[in-house]
Amino acid sequence: AHGGGKGPATRPATPTSKPTSRPAKSGAKNPHGSRGDGMVKPKGAALTLSALQRAIPGVASIQRASMLRDVEFLAADRLKGRKAGTKDEVAAAHYLARRLRRLGVRPGGADGSWFEPFSYAKGGRLAASGNTLTIKGQAWTLDGEFRPLLYSGSATVKGEVILAGYGIRAKEHGYDDLKGIDLKGKVALVMTGGPKSQRGGAFDKKRPGVYQDLRYKIATVRDAGASAVLIVRSKGTGWLRLSSGDPGLPVIQITRAALKGRLGVDLRPIMAGIDMYSAASSKALGAQATLAVRLERPRSQSQNVVGRITGSELPDEVIVVGAHYDHLGLGGEGSLAAGSTSIHNGADDNASGCSGMLAMAEAFAKNPPRRTVLFVGFGAEEQGLLGSKAFVKDPPLNLKRIVAMLNMDMIGRADGRPLLVGGAGSSPDWGSLLQRAANLFGKALSTQADGFGPSDHASFYAEGVPVFFLWTGTHADYHKPSDDPEKIDAAGLEYAARVAYSLVRGIDDLKKRPVYRQVPRTAIVKRVVTGEKGAYFGSVPNYAQEGIKGVLLDGARPGTPADKAGIKKGDIVVEFAGNPINNIYDYTNALRLVRPGQKVTVKVRRGKAVVELKATLGGR
Repeated sequence: AHGGGKGPATRPATPTSKPTSRPAKSGAKNPHGSRGDGMVKPKGAALTLSALQRAIPGVASIQRASMLRDVEFLAADRLKGRKAGTKDEVAAAHYLARRLRRLGVRPGGADGSWFEPFSYAKGGRLAASGNTLTIKGQAWTLDGEFRPLLYSGSATVKGEVILAGYGIRAKEHGYDDLKGIDLKGKVALVMTGGPKSQRGGAFDKKRPGVYQDLRYKIATVRDAGASAVLIVRSKGTGWLRLSSGDPGLPVIQITRAALKGRLGVDLRPIMAGIDMYSAASSKALGAQATLAVRLERPRSQSQNVVGRITGSELPDEVIVVGAHYDHLGLGGEGSLAAGSTSIHNGADDNASGCSGMLAMAEAFAKNPPRRTVLFVGFGAEEQGLLGSKAFVKDPPLNLKRIVAMLNMDMIGRADGRPLLVGGAGSSPDWGSLLQRAANLFGKALSTQADGFGPSDHASFYAEGVPVFFLWTGTHADYHKPSDDPEKIDAAGLEYAARVAYSLVRGIDDLKKRPVYRQVPRTAIVKRVVTGEKGAYFGSVPNYAQEGIKGVLLDGARPGTPADKAGIKKGDIVVEFAGNPINNIYDYTNALRLVRPGQKVTVKVRRGKAVVELKATLGGR
């Protein structure tokens, strides 16, 4: 389950959070915060298994014992967390292919293969040489006194060092670290933290906000003309870590000890002065710096696993059943176990969904469908839905043939709570199928209308495909090493897969292909991604974009400020509310800086032209 609203692996928090049918268990960090916005209640008791088999041919072959064996294999320590781009992810992919082949499913790739490979940018790393810092003619020591951030451009810069305080401009607080200083062509020295942050957040807020975000600080001094950034910790020790990205200028961290020893700058009286007088303490340090950052942006490869059962009556119409099979490896970004290097086995996330896909493949192999069904194990989902994005961009068949997509991501921890089905509003044909499923199993289904969210169904919904998304909710083991097979709710896992099978069987039985419907804003629940109350725009970023200056959009949610402003699929946001947008982090922070009801100008690159749009922001 992607870090998008769940604390991304390599992406910022997405504004489209995964819904939740229940609060997380005590102690869990629930990044979603929203609940299902509907409930489909059964009209009677559940059918017996034999009666279910008559109503849904093949459903009885979906058995928890077989599903648990798949979970146990995929979530075993020997696969080391199935990190995208590793041999362990490849091993998991081959396991899925072997299982599908043994079940009688045929390869579904464009070239008759089980695998559809794709490449992607895999973070960043320091080059073996070329990273240097010299101030006042003295060379500083790499990894002792300075270290480039991976969130940096590669360049060589010369310039005067200017202390730029916390790098904050906050009009609502009457505070501006950059007032009275000229940063054009200079090297900005910025402190972490913020003024009056004794309670946790700057300006006496209870928690850190946008002004303490390092990417916000970098963008602030960059937009004021700085040619490079030096960052120094105001508190704490150790090297700062940011996921890789290019803000358009080099960024280096230096230590407090080196700053004081080399340049005689003590941060304690500077911070005390700012807090006491609420005034910035920015100034030239009388020092010239020459710095060079050399980063490498290696590429990696993942693959989707594709199996096919050809339809007996309507083979040219295709239903996709999908689940991602990658996870977080040994932790790092995306992990909610801070500092852990233990294996993140990902039993629920998402060995459980893969087991559901395989169980459905077995049922369909024994009871062939009318329409063609593709069974797809998506790679690199935790890196930003990369597998499903690659699939819809270059599918093994014509995308127009796909009539529906069902995605299973974390279906193994129901613990007696209602199963949540997202995408319930993505087709007017879905209501009857959901009601039938509730009636057959005698259990209520929690539903959410929205077809977006940080899992692979969103890639299909953005392309006009109706979707279903099955999920049992976050829990205390989410994105931690403790997400292990023994914690899977076996009965709930089996039930979720049977419900998924009944829904796909229902789609297959439709006389006509289902109608796609965009969900209006009024049907989308409010979400809390961070602790901040912010404005709502409603654009849908494409998190798989590479090599683009700005933010590529998949479009706008119907009825939102973005939709009313005229945002279109393929637009690239280059400026928002006066803030230049180089990357997704700039965009996220620009959205955090505005307020509900504010009127803003949004500049997008549309083809070769830059189009200026006006929007009045909504509230969350």
